[in-house]
Amino acid sequence: MKKYKQLIYVFAIVVVFGVLYLLTMPPTVLSGDSARFQILANKLGIAHPSGYPLYTSISFLFTRIIISNPAYTVNLFSAVFGIIFLVVLFKLVDYLFENKTVSLLAVFIMGLSQIFWYQSIRAEVYTFYLTLLTISLFCLLSFFSTGKNSWFYWSMFVLGLYTSSRLMMVPIVAVFVVLVFFKYKKQKKMLILFFTGLLCFAVPFLLNLVYVLMIDKNNIGYNYISLYNAEFNILPGNDTWAGLFRRAKWILLVEQYGGIINLNISDMTTAFLILVKSVLKVNFSLPAIFLALYGMWVAYHRDKFYFFLFASPFAVNMGYFLTTLAGDRLTNVLPAYLTICVFFGFGLDGIIKLYPSNRKYIYAILCLLFTYLAFTNYKSVDRSHLYGHQEHAIKVLDQTPENGVMFVSWPFSTTLLYQRMVLLQRTDLKIVPIHESTIDEYMLRHPEGDFYIVNEEDFTVERMYQFKPNP
Repeated sequence: MKKYKQLIYVFAIVVVFGVLYLLTMPPTVLSGDSARFQILANKLGIAHPSGYPLYTSISFLFTRIIISNPAYTVNLFSAVFGIIFLVVLFKLVDYLFENKTVSLLAVFIMGLSQIFWYQSIRAEVYTFYLTLLTISLFCLLSFFSTGKNSWFYWSMFVLGLYTSSRLMMVPIVAVFVVLVFFKYKKQKKMLILFFTGLLCFAVPFLLNLVYVLMIDKNNIGYNYISLYNAEFNILPGNDTWAGLFRRAKWILLVEQYGGIINLNISDMTTAFLILVKSVLKVNFSLPAIFLALYGMWVAYHRDKFYFFLFASPFAVNMGYFLTTLAGDRLTNVLPAYLTICVFFGFGLDGIIKLYPSNRKYIYAILCLLFTYLAFTNYKSVDRSHLYGHQEHAIKVLDQTPENGVMFVSWPFSTTLLYQRMVLLQRTDLKIVPIHESTIDEYMLRHPEGDFYIVNEEDFTVERMYQFKPNP
């Protein structure tokens, strides 16, 4: 009977969020990173650092299974993993409290939050990798509960898959290892447990990086760095060991989805205020935040291991968010949102145990809160009628004469690349994404040709009649 009841809850999660996400999903190509991922999923390429090869490989298989509009299919891939994540989150919270209503409410606070909802309807990596993190947490929780070493090995394996593309979250590995050590330090064969666990972590982690290093040179044009190297020969020796180390440095240190260490107090304060503003606005409501804070206190006094297990992703993620140049990108705090939802479950469970006779009123108030969240965030994330990017791309391509070289800036450049590379429109054109000195470098090496630049205010194409290189 319990099994059927759980299936009913899972079915409700799939139906409710499946409908919401499908109703608000963009129907066609987007711009920026989303358009880039829509290209990669159809061409099996390598993205910007850290490459995301696992995401692009699985999304590529997904596009082969679902025969539809290529851009829409990749958007749908994010929605599918958004729902899978919510189901795993439900299982995780239910494993902690054995209270399916609490688990369902924790899922709703995450699934209806603006930032998660928005990332679940567009071609992005966040829902996919958040699912991996949640599976790793669930496996480690199962290891603590059952003592079976296989759960620890699976946790470390999935964590290796996750952190190989989320390098700034690698400190979580150290926290997990320390937790396991203190909980099972008297267990026999502890060294074997740790060695095998670290091996399970290292294999997918290293294979992911090696795949990016070796394959990146074959994916010319799918990202700025590869295009830059190929067209302008700025970094010669791409097939040498020196080129390999340059790509390793690029993956590990450059960009990291904005992750360059920045300890400037002013920037850290700005990042913190952005986060507070988002929390107070629509991503989470104040009652949910207060319940999560109370849940931290409950978790700490119930079982310190559970507290540190779920606080560690929060601490590492917030440390990254506040001390890097990614501080203005709220998508980078989704792992922290995940742990907030778990602590929300702790807080709600604690309140219900304090006031068991009032549980129905508590549930009713929270249901009203979630209804408000659903209506508010539906309006803010709805992209179901977003055709503008594709229309602008078609307009620009139609204006450009044959065999022209078109310079176009970010983020519209990836939209045009999608039209040419995936839909095979105007394959005679050369589309060059520009930033700072790219035009100069390109035209110095290729002085002959018809050069055009896109005016993105009205999406007209202007010819560059004369070019004078900088001295």
